Amino acid sequence: MITFYNELPVSVELNGRHYALTPTHQNVLRMYDATKGMDYEAQVDIMLHYLVKGKYPVSTELLEAIQKVLFPNVKQNNKKVFDFVQDSELIYAAFMQTYHIDLIDTPLHWWKFQALMGGLPSNTRFSEVVQIRAMDIPKPNKYNAEERGRIIRLKHEYALKVSAEEREQNLQDGLKKMLAVLLARAEKNG
Repeated sequence: MITFYNELPVSVELNGRHYALTPTHQNVLRMYDATKGMDYEAQVDIMLHYLVKGKYPVSTELLEAIQKVLFPNVKQNNKKVFDFVQDSELIYAAFMQTYHIDLIDTPLHWWKFQALMGGLPSNTRFSEVVQIRAMDIPKPNKYNAEERGRIIRLKHEYALKVSAEEREQNLQDGLKKMLAVLLARAEKNG
């Protein structure tokens, strides 16, 4: 979390050794993109490659220490409404429009980037697209067929492309939730 009086983290200590970090938004986003579809061991190596400057041991312990420092508040969102890769042009344009920051030429510390992302106003195209994706489709009634059709068309037009891996994970998550509901009902009914 950014404060006005603390420096942003640029190193991590593990077992008495300090490791310099390269926590720019470009490196973090490259890391996320590069690790899609890889097994965990390969992900650890790639993540450390993008986040650590100089020599480092390839260890989950080091990666966990970095995650605690750079990504302390990472939570899984139930509904994905944007993707850094698919929406990169919209995000770039929103930063130019709002802050006059060229994200290609200006490396930002990951925490700064996240803070500025969170502050993007609703009048950017990126924010409008995110709002469309997050919008609920109202239940049908005799008065809203046209509005429902408009929302469905917009959601289809701006939908995120989902990989086969993400589709499988969504299916597994849905099945787990359904099982939890059924188990809770069974326990309640005795």
